[in-house]
Amino acid sequence: MHLPIRRFCHSGLFGLVTLCLCVAAAASWAPAHTISGGQAYKSPRHTFTLVVPMNTHFGLVYGVHAETKEGQYETATFTVADVGLLYKAGVFQSGDPASIADTVAVSTDFQKNVPPQMVTEEKVSTQFGEGLLRVYRLTGGALIAPVKSGNVTMTRAGHPRTSDTPPDGFVAVLVVPQGTRLIFATEEDDFFGDAETHPTEEWQKHLKEGVQALLASMKLQK
Repeated sequence: MHLPIRRFCHSGLFGLVTLCLCVAAAASWAPAHTISGGQAYKSPRHTFTLVVPMNTHFGLVYGVHAETKEGQYETATFTVADVGLLYKAGVFQSGDPASIADTVAVSTDFQKNVPPQMVTEEKVSTQFGEGLLRVYRLTGGALIAPVKSGNVTMTRAGHPRTSDTPPDGFVAVLVVPQGTRLIFATEEDDFFGDAETHPTEEWQKHLKEGVQALLASMKLQK
């Protein structure tokens, strides 16, 4: 998918661990369907609803990848790989907030090569109660990082790129315990840091505000 906006913008414990690894390993590049920013989304088992972010990239269409396991979790990942944008949200029926945050910070196979490094942590208020808000650095894990395709260096979205150095990415994660359940949301926006060259502090602030807005749009259905 090559979007016009890209050119415009300068081109038991063991069981829980196994569950988390399965969710983290899921490839988000094979969406079951698409959805536009601003539209309402309902999870397949009606566990939660949310409003898909409009973001600053007006008019983008997201690929949707939903995962569910009865009695354990239901999640949805929304991606626009061409501009390095990814949102994820869902509900785990049990778990530890810090462990869930570490797990959902990683969304694709190539990001598992280097574990995410937490750079900030704070407590925030949400409609579900107090939440744990973290920002992680993904070393070499940006969605638009270059990879080799023959003699040409391409982005992971399949477009030419001049640099051979995979850039880092940042992802904000917000996890809120509610009884035994944990509600979470994440945002990764590598285009914000790559093409617009914002300072790191501004980039992280952008992610923290975005993930809080995403979670604020969520409603639990059951």
